[in-house]
Amino acid sequence: MKKHPTPVLTAEQVPYNQDKPRSCVFNAGVAKINGEYLMVFRNDYEYLKRTLFSGTNLGLARSQDGINWTVDPEPILTVEMIREQWAHIFPDRFMPSEIRRVYDPRITVFDGKIVFCLAMDTPHGVVGAIASTTDWKNYECLSISTPDNRNM
Repeated sequence: MKKHPTPVLTAEQVPYNQDKPRSCVFNAGVAKINGEYLMVFRNDYEYLKRTLFSGTNLGLARSQDGINWTVDPEPILTVEMIREQWAHIFPDRFMPSEIRRVYDPRITVFDGKIVFCLAMDTPHGVVGAIASTTDWKNYECLSISTPDNRNM
């Protein structure tokens, strides 16, 4: 297999968080679904002094060839969305409001649903989660690990 000479997705291609400097994207999870490549990527923005950043969200990019990508106009998963959609299922060890960021998705298809693993930072350590979606707007939380378990 030959490596592509440049990144297939860059921060400049991300159309949201325009009011904050987009710092970097990580091409974290790709699957071919219904003849189309789908990439769920980590989008970090507004790096401060090259060590901290103000936020992270997950975006979705689509491609017919796996090289040329078009990013959806809005992030598909944010900390705020997780806090809102999963508030009822969090274990007693932490509250949804304690989630600081969501990142590093890995994606697959299982029984016709898009399923992915992701990491979430909390004051108690990193937790891993498994989620599924059929519409990229609503997410069912299937599992949350105990801290510290980033690389499920």
